[in-house]
Amino acid sequence: GLIISAREQPMDPSQLWRIPYPQGKPEKITIDTADYRGVSLSRANMIVSVQSRRDTSIWTAGLDDNEPGKQIAPVIGLAFGLSWAGNDKIVFSSMAGSHLNISLINPDGSNRKQLSVNAGDNYTPATSPDGRFIVFSSNRTGSFNIWRMNAEDGSDLKQLTFGEANSY
Repeated sequence: GLIISAREQPMDPSQLWRIPYPQGKPEKITIDTADYRGVSLSRANMIVSVQSRRDTSIWTAGLDDNEPGKQIAPVIGLAFGLSWAGNDKIVFSSMAGSHLNISLINPDGSNRKQLSVNAGDNYTPATSPDGRFIVFSSNRTGSFNIWRMNAEDGSDLKQLTFGEANSY
C-alpha cells in the first residue's frame, strides 16, 4: 500500500491516509484539526510526519491605552480576513466545519453569530460604511465571485460579480 498526506477539500488540513494495495480505497489514519505535512514509513512499519496546529485568535486593543491587548475569541483552523462593521461589531472569516464561513462578534467577544453556513468558502469580509452590508469573496457557485449580505443576520444575499476568479 501507500501512505500519503492529503486533503479532502481545498481548505481542510492535510491528514494522513493509507491507500491499500490492491483495493485502492483510501482510509484516513488521522482524524483531527492538525495539519500533517510530509510522511515517511520505516522498515519497522513506523510512520513519521510533521504535525502543525494553528492557534488563531481575534484580539482587540485600544490605540491610546497602555493596557495590553485582549483576546476576545479563539478561531479554529484557518482565518481569512476581518473588518470592523459600522454597527460596532467585528465581522470575520474562519473555519466552521469544513468551510470558511463569515461570522459576526461583539468587540468584547460576546454574541458570536455565524452568518454563512455550508455555502462554499467565504473570504475577506469588508463592511459598507453605514454598517448595513458585508461584501466578501465566495466560491459557493463553483468559482470565486464577490457577494453581499445583510450585516445583521446574513440575509439578502446577492451575487455582485459573475467571473471565474473574482476575489479580494
